Amino acid sequence: MGGIVWLGFDYSGVKTFLEMAAVDHREKVFLQLQLMEAAALPILNRAGK
Repeated sequence: MGGIVWLGFDYSGVKTFLEMAAVDHREKVFLQLQLMEAAALPILNRAGK
């Protein structure tokens, strides 16, 4: 039953970082991060099984 379960990004932290780093096109970058997260989570969570 134990083990690591990856849940995803802390979106409030991502938003703060994008603002503080003055990243251009934050909305587009945010959507791209969500796509990468959606692809990575199944792989990360399957790795320990």
